[in-house]
Amino acid sequence: GYPVYYVFNVDGTVIGSNSIAQQRNDLDRINVFPNPYYGGHRLETSDFDRFVYFSNLPMMCNIYIYTLNGELVKVINRNTTDPKNSLEKWDLTNLDNIYVASGMYIAYIDAPGIGTKILKLAIMTPEERIRRF
Repeated sequence: GYPVYYVFNVDGTVIGSNSIAQQRNDLDRINVFPNPYYGGHRLETSDFDRFVYFSNLPMMCNIYIYTLNGELVKVINRNTTDPKNSLEKWDLTNLDNIYVASGMYIAYIDAPGIGTKILKLAIMTPEERIRRF
């Protein structure tokens, strides 16, 4: 036999690269959960702690949430330097910090230098109980 030689070259981990994100179509991995939202889930700690998560987000992006008729409900500006954090929380409130009504919503994610992604969300808020005296 002939001696076998292997040569490896490792440049290190690259984070925050828009060109790599475009090549891998990272925007296709963006998701929202739980979807549909049924008035609560086990991660919520109280009746007033309502939220959904957007996952697999780039480090810098803006999330615009709209009603089906095109009214802007909420803007979430994401700018993190933590490469391990790909989640962003929406507390299900509108621009006036009031909980949104049950219905369908559109999330438009704009990642500068990478592209855009559109998601549909179904929100079913818990039924409010009215006390009768």
